[in-house]
Amino acid sequence: MTTRDSLTAPALALTLLAGAPHAFTVFGSDAYRERADERSWAAFLDLLEEAL
Repeated sequence: MTTRDSLTAPALALTLLAGAPHAFTVFGSDAYRERADERSWAAFLDLLEEAL
């Protein structure tokens, strides 16, 4: 990546939710993890607030 690219590239963020399997937000499923679901939803709302 060139310096110019780094100045125009969108910011990226990665949140790791330890112990959260695929489909951890599907309420009622064996994969559902309440804490991870709440944290991921809060992160999504933060993203919307920042982007909109």
